[in-house]
Amino acid sequence: MHGMRDFFSFIHVAGYIGQGLLFAYIEYLILRENIVQIINPLLHVGVLVVMIQTVWFWLFLAMSVFGYFSAQGAQSHIDKENHT
Repeated sequence: MHGMRDFFSFIHVAGYIGQGLLFAYIEYLILRENIVQIINPLLHVGVLVVMIQTVWFWLFLAMSVFGYFSAQGAQSHIDKENHT
């Protein structure tokens, strides 16, 4: 069960890292088109709008959520086994 918990924790972390890399990549693409955007206070909002429209964002989000709840379920199962 510890191996499953570790695997699901890895999936959870991989989803978060994927979201961060996707955010940085989209921000890079926007800034590459027009470097003046760097002083735009709404740059991150624009990046989030573009991110929501990509399939990769939803895949990484699903990985994060699935990994988190699966790891929590495995941990509660481990805790139940240890208390009995």
